[in-house]
Amino acid sequence: MLAGIDLLMVFRGVILIGIAFLAARLYSTGLFRRYRVFWAYLLFWISRSVVLLNLNVKSALYAKLWIVSEPILWLFYILLVLELYSLVLENHKGLYSLGRWSLYGALGLSLLVSMLIFIPAASGPYARSVVLPYLFLFERGLFCSLVVFLLAALFLVTRYPIRLSRNVIIHSVVYSVFFLSNTLGSLFLSVLGSDIARTVNVCTTVGSAICVAIWLGFINAEGETVTATMPRVWRPGQEERLVGQLNDLNNALLRAARTRASVSQS
Repeated sequence: MLAGIDLLMVFRGVILIGIAFLAARLYSTGLFRRYRVFWAYLLFWISRSVVLLNLNVKSALYAKLWIVSEPILWLFYILLVLELYSLVLENHKGLYSLGRWSLYGALGLSLLVSMLIFIPAASGPYARSVVLPYLFLFERGLFCSLVVFLLAALFLVTRYPIRLSRNVIIHSVVYSVFFLSNTLGSLFLSVLGSDIARTVNVCTTVGSAICVAIWLGFINAEGETVTATMPRVWRPGQEERLVGQLNDLNNALLRAARTRASVSQS
């Protein structure tokens, strides 16, 4: 009965419907104003998927559209990580500024290192393509930087008792899982080639479906009014001490930024 039906494509179609519902909910509840980059990313994901799902994956047009749209996805990934970081540290602008510039430096350094270390070999899995080896080369450097930055952000919110809205906590964890799973899939695919493409696609599709289901189930208007910290047991007095440390560091960075601004203006 299912002969001739590509279940993976059907599954992606279901995910696409879920993404459309999520984008509609963000708009109807007004949350798109708070999660602007995330909402724009969902709209781009919908548009790209609709176009690619209607093309033959082996056609030249599919390959060209995929290659052209990949750098746009990279830009969204960078902006999404920065937006997530700004939501986590919206009450600690000094730490956010330091983290943002650290991300820019890490991106440049990792891309340089990846170009020096992972120069595509002529016998690599995509050796017959002129573009793909360098596309995956750039992607590896970018993803490695963003993974490190995401893990650092997660460590920060689990190390310090930062109060966040329930939506931000859920979004932080789910997007980190979503991005990490897709990053691992991309890395395996770029290193091992098309022999494992089907397995990688199935795993990333299932992972994406779970993430979309959680977003749909928990991101809502009520989640902006409920605040909490990441689950962790704090010893008596430890929470106040850690909050004080975080605020002291944030204030020191803000004072340093104001001092630099005063010096540059004088």
